Amino acid sequence: MNYFVSVRSMQYEIVCGIDPGLVHTGYAVIQKNTGHAHSATALAEPLCSGVLTPDRADTVIDRLLFLAAGINEIANGCGVTHICMESVFINPNRTNAAANLKLAMTRGALMVSCMGGNHNHGGHNKQFDDAPISEAQEAITEQHASQEDAPVRKAQAPRSFTELAPTSVKQAITGKGRATKIQVAAALPFHLPGIDVVGLRADETDALAIALAYILLTGGQRR
Repeated sequence: MNYFVSVRSMQYEIVCGIDPGLVHTGYAVIQKNTGHAHSATALAEPLCSGVLTPDRADTVIDRLLFLAAGINEIANGCGVTHICMESVFINPNRTNAAANLKLAMTRGALMVSCMGGNHNHGGHNKQFDDAPISEAQEAITEQHASQEDAPVRKAQAPRSFTELAPTSVKQAITGKGRATKIQVAAALPFHLPGIDVVGLRADETDALAIALAYILLTGGQRR
């Protein structure tokens, strides 16, 4: 994970851009700089970014839980107020049904996890895999009873969510709706002075672009 600056007061809008994928999920948390609302080159500053990579040997469920828990922890830890992803474009002439299904599952898991506040799943509970229904119900009851004595974490306020078209993200960052990923990454330092994109995975730079595009297109106003 790349940390850039410390998280400030909740009066700032803090946006988490997510580039979802079952193999690699890029994320980036950016905060609007309210002191420079009219300066495009100082409109926002990055708080952290990185890539979540689940173990490919794990089941799909375990990988989804890993990604959901990771994004939820990041969103809660950074005080994220808004989640943003790119809308999905499916080319009917080049459709991979299996890949599209995995992407849809990943997007859904991430949305549910980070939109409702603290939902920290500890991973797939294999204790219930082969247990009869009655035993599983008993185990769940015991698990809930033990959680009642545990310290209660204050739930985060509900977050808002936006989908941006890929062309809108590219247009906002580079001025060209058909820009390449390389061009988008190269334009990020113009909007985020001091950021170094050299060596970053495309998943991470895409997430940075998504979060930044939301701030550029909306002015970062709380809704």
